[in-house]
Amino acid sequence: MVVFPHGDVPHAAVIPIGEPPSAACAAVAETLRETFEMPVPVEQPLERPDGNDRDTGNVRAYLRQLEDETDGIDLAIGVTDGRLTQTAGDTPQWGLFGVGYEFGTVGIVSTARLVEGATLSELERKRLATETLSVVGTMLGLRSRVHDDDDSPCAVAPGESRRELDAAPASYCTACWNALTDDTTAPKPDDWIVRDPDESDTSVVRDEHDERKWWHYLLIPVGFVVLAAIKGIALLEPVVKRLPRPGTGSRRDIPQPIHTGYRIVTFWTNVVLYLGAIVGWSVVIVSIHDRFLGAGFSDAGLVGLLVGSVVLGVYTAWIIKAIVGGLYDAVRVVAAEEWS
Repeated sequence: MVVFPHGDVPHAAVIPIGEPPSAACAAVAETLRETFEMPVPVEQPLERPDGNDRDTGNVRAYLRQLEDETDGIDLAIGVTDGRLTQTAGDTPQWGLFGVGYEFGTVGIVSTARLVEGATLSELERKRLATETLSVVGTMLGLRSRVHDDDDSPCAVAPGESRRELDAAPASYCTACWNALTDDTTAPKPDDWIVRDPDESDTSVVRDEHDERKWWHYLLIPVGFVVLAAIKGIALLEPVVKRLPRPGTGSRRDIPQPIHTGYRIVTFWTNVVLYLGAIVGWSVVIVSIHDRFLGAGFSDAGLVGLLVGSVVLGVYTAWIIKAIVGGLYDAVRVVAAEEWS
């Protein structure tokens, strides 16, 4: 699978801020190159924003500086040795590993709690890679559109402690990869964010027939049949008015020939319905028994088969009769409105 399958890749860069270890900046850039298969240079360093020293970083100031100094860069990842803090509501958050603007173009990773010295251990490289993918995933929209209220293992949401960061994978999960590599959801040059699968896309012309399901084609003929039935009942007003509504009226109010035919049809319909439901459930129960217990039935099993088939068949027949009765009653109501 190819990230950014549309053929374009964002202009990305890693920008040191302050004096972070050069090995850390190189590790962040290498993570982006390997993950997204795009060139990611390490640019010239920037000074820390005014009012921010090594121990009292301010996330908003860092991100604003990146926005001001990286015009023309689609994904700008700052790397700083200063500690990052921000306030969420009334609660300050101290010592953040990294932060990215959601659906934005800038993010920042701090080495203050991730790197001990100028050289990197394998664990430190893994921490930087996980946090880098988390920040970029937030910028691309993966956190909101794929991992909203989702705690599946993924670099997008590694946690807030080093223990959680170490436990998280230094890679995206399958859902994130699908969002990045599918033609309908992959980020595009207009904003470089992942899209919802059902989001309209004016750049792709879709055949309207592709959006239809097989059962959509049944709606038109079914509608014609229902309308024809309503119109037919409306034309037969003198007779239909004497038909019993479910639960009301008397069948004896119907003229004798119609009453006799009605009783015959009702009887055989009930016979077919109940027997069909019982036989259907017998087949289902036998199939389940064969699958899990084998083909042979004990005497108790045969009794259970008979009782279960009868009980389930009767209930199924009742449900079907209730549905048909409800439809019949609805048609009568609509026909009455036609007559009025």
